[in-house]
Amino acid sequence: MFGRKDRRRTREKREARSIARLAREGAGHDVWIHEALRKLRAVAAVDRCGIWLEGLAGDAPRAGEPPVFRGELLEIADGYPSGEWTLLSLASHLPLEPLSSGKTVEFRQNENSNLPIAGPAMGMRRGLWVPVLAGRTLCGVVLAAACAEETPLPKNVFEEVAEELGFALEWEKQNLLAGERQEDLELSARFHARIAGEADAQCLLQELAENCTGRNAHGGMGAVFALIGERRGGFAVEAPSAAGAEERLEIRAHSGETAWAHSLAHGPLEMFWRRAVESGEMVGAEPTALPLARDIARVVAFPLAYEGAVHGVLLAGLPRGRTHAENLERLERRALLAGEVLQQQSRRADRAQLEQWRHAFLAASDRPVLLLDRHGFLRGISRGAGEILGRAAPALPTRGESDQPRFAELFRPRDWERAGRWLQEPAPPDAPEEPEEPLRMELKDGHPLECRRLDLGSQEFIAVELKPAQPFPRERTREDVETELRQTVGWMEEGVVLFDESGRVRAANERFHRLLGITAEETFEAQTFEDLLRLAAPHAHDPERFARDWRELADAPQGETQEELQMSWPVPQAIERCTREIIGANGRHLGRVEVYREMTARRMFQSRMAQTEKLASMGQRVSSIVHELSNPLTTILGYAQRLLPRVAASSAGMAGEVRGILGEAERAAGVLRQLLRVSGEAHGVREPLSLNELVDRTVGVLRATLAGSPIRLVVEKEPSLARVQGDFGQLQQVLLNLLQNAQQAIEQSGKGGLIGVRTAGAGEGRVRLEVWDDGPGIPGAILARIFDPFFTTKPPGVGTGLGLAIVLGFVRQHGGTVNVISPPRGGTRFLVELPALRPAEKPLAREPEVIRFPPRRRLQGVDAPGEQRAAKVLVVEDEPTVGGLIADVLRDEGMRVDVLRDGQAALARTEHETYDLVICDLRMPGMDGKKFFQSLGQRQNPLQEHVLFVTGDVVAPGTQEFLERHRLPYVAKPFRVEELSRAVHEML
Repeated sequence: MFGRKDRRRTREKREARSIARLAREGAGHDVWIHEALRKLRAVAAVDRCGIWLEGLAGDAPRAGEPPVFRGELLEIADGYPSGEWTLLSLASHLPLEPLSSGKTVEFRQNENSNLPIAGPAMGMRRGLWVPVLAGRTLCGVVLAAACAEETPLPKNVFEEVAEELGFALEWEKQNLLAGERQEDLELSARFHARIAGEADAQCLLQELAENCTGRNAHGGMGAVFALIGERRGGFAVEAPSAAGAEERLEIRAHSGETAWAHSLAHGPLEMFWRRAVESGEMVGAEPTALPLARDIARVVAFPLAYEGAVHGVLLAGLPRGRTHAENLERLERRALLAGEVLQQQSRRADRAQLEQWRHAFLAASDRPVLLLDRHGFLRGISRGAGEILGRAAPALPTRGESDQPRFAELFRPRDWERAGRWLQEPAPPDAPEEPEEPLRMELKDGHPLECRRLDLGSQEFIAVELKPAQPFPRERTREDVETELRQTVGWMEEGVVLFDESGRVRAANERFHRLLGITAEETFEAQTFEDLLRLAAPHAHDPERFARDWRELADAPQGETQEELQMSWPVPQAIERCTREIIGANGRHLGRVEVYREMTARRMFQSRMAQTEKLASMGQRVSSIVHELSNPLTTILGYAQRLLPRVAASSAGMAGEVRGILGEAERAAGVLRQLLRVSGEAHGVREPLSLNELVDRTVGVLRATLAGSPIRLVVEKEPSLARVQGDFGQLQQVLLNLLQNAQQAIEQSGKGGLIGVRTAGAGEGRVRLEVWDDGPGIPGAILARIFDPFFTTKPPGVGTGLGLAIVLGFVRQHGGTVNVISPPRGGTRFLVELPALRPAEKPLAREPEVIRFPPRRRLQGVDAPGEQRAAKVLVVEDEPTVGGLIADVLRDEGMRVDVLRDGQAALARTEHETYDLVICDLRMPGMDGKKFFQSLGQRQNPLQEHVLFVTGDVVAPGTQEFLERHRLPYVAKPFRVEELSRAVHEML
């Protein structure tokens, strides 16, 4: 059982927690103190205890005065507060240094001679001062004292109470800050809405000033005064020395003590706002020398800036207890709002002024005229002037003067001063005896222009008429020729290098450097032929022969030559080099030009074209074989299904054997469908699919090739992955290519042994398919080319150079992206991201291999649905086993069935007999299913509306096009009995 001390400690902890609950319920400090004293009253060793806490912000002491805490002192013997020591000053009675650092101070009368027992502990022999910390700030103290010197005091009990009080104070402060932040957010949202609605700027500024001083107003901050002023009489101040004597601050809004507004011009506040304007930052100080500062602890000034300049100042006087960083941040937010109000006001004024300028410009709008203000800034450009200036015509922003383009800036910098002087000259008289000499200068793009001033009768604006002038004669410089040459060479797709007669490189493009394996850093060194030879020769398959042949070509130019080079780096490749000598007009040798073309891709393309033709032929043969196999498989699958329920009741063993036959037949049917897709006959269809299912079906193919290999395959799938809209065959090819690349890289290098596949969501409506390996990685020199067609680093017979190009093409067709990461230490990661279907886009799952269409109109003379006459069906199938299976299935369901093996005979039968439905094979000798369907239409036989096709080559493009064009239902061979039955009933 627990002792009394343990039970009391448990009860004390439960009561201490109630202090935090009281704080959350909004109780005052006096209620906290009463609750804490009630707990401490139960401590037997204590004769006197007390608790003092800091008050609210308004109770802060004056500047230079020690803090004062409020609380109560309890005499345990009396059982109620004494009513004395409700205020506790920290000046003389407490050891502030250890208490502020969070240490409990124990005192005794005999031992602490330098700390006399005075104040609320007077008359006690022994006691404790326990600090109450909120964060790291001393916010209160707890006193525990005893009359007997030898009485031990349970320090942990008082420290627990102090800790809980500190937590409550900290929670109260944070709750207050959270409320203030919420109020600031609401204030900001309200002001932004009113600014956007073009509310009156003066009303908004006055409301902001009153919000800074209001204590009880919504979001008020309790400042002694608040002033919002706008700068007048000067440009933006960029340095302290730039502030002229004419600079002044016009009061736009004021709240609080009015005496402070009179000290703005030449009083104590002038220093604050001028420093804020000059520095562009918040300025603050203690106004100790100001006569009005009896209730103010700090004066702060926030600059109101927008568009790169300070346009006003917010000044405020903060009382004691409201100078902490959070209050300064709140004031700064209000300063930002005031700046936005002034900016919006300035924009409105600019718009109004621009509107006046445009009206003044209407008189000259039909002529090529520029409208300037008296400072030389462009204020308008007529349509004719814009056509003359062309690209040199600047955009005219609707901002202040500093953002407007100047008239002089239309011309070359050397003419700026001349243009400025011309504008400052006196305007010509109304009727001059001699016309004014026009200003003739060149625009920045080199076009000459004549400028002539027009009289508008206004001193605020200047109109300048433009006129194209004859171009100045100018000779082409050597710099112009060199620039044209380098830009032309750089634009070419082949690698090109141009040498002069001394072997110096006049021009070379990036393609040339890349083909010879010269890095971007090395191009700065390649200034001569010898430099290029030194850098490129080590990259050749036979460096000595490469250097010898190239040097012979440089020493003895032979007009025009063509040769083939074998390079080993950055990738093994064959390069064709064509060289031609450059001859001057006098027959002198001027240099030579060399053109380099990559031959590997061209040869590989020719080889791949031949291989593609072989694969296409093989695909056609595979398609025919699959079609022939689908007929017997349909028979096996159908009769196995029909046989299974008959033997299940009589023999369990035989039923198992039949199930085995059925399972193997379905497996073979799946293999046939896969062969059709691989053969190239598959018609691409975009449908919702799961990447996890794609990974499962593709990884199964790769595991068979990895059997007996040291390479391990790791698969990670996100369970609830969103589906994508895509072509299963194309996306499976993407995954297969990436897996095979990883396998070949590990097998050829002998490094690594791990391949991984991972699916995951990529955020923002996308899903990710990742393939990674721990192989050798991809060298940085070729990383940018791995997706180029026919680019490969693998030996002949292993790589085709098309795998990653196909990956990139298929992924882009699906609206996705492919990224590759290959760090220098090895390993490669391919990240394929595809757009995911939204949940609302996910369609219901369809039955496999059955296409449904809206019900067609019934034949004339066919019974209504309520009648019980058996349906009559005509089966047209050249395979007797398949036709017999269909007939047996339908007869079991009570239908009348006729079976014919020839389309011509079936067509003749329909002329004199009536059927409810025709089930027809598409591929038959003689008249096939297509011709049978078309013949019914030519004869206007209503039975054409009631044809259900069965076919084994449904994925062939020709078959797909026929079925989709006529919106015909079909069942794909090999099919299950229930698939056929369901399709027939839907047609009927």
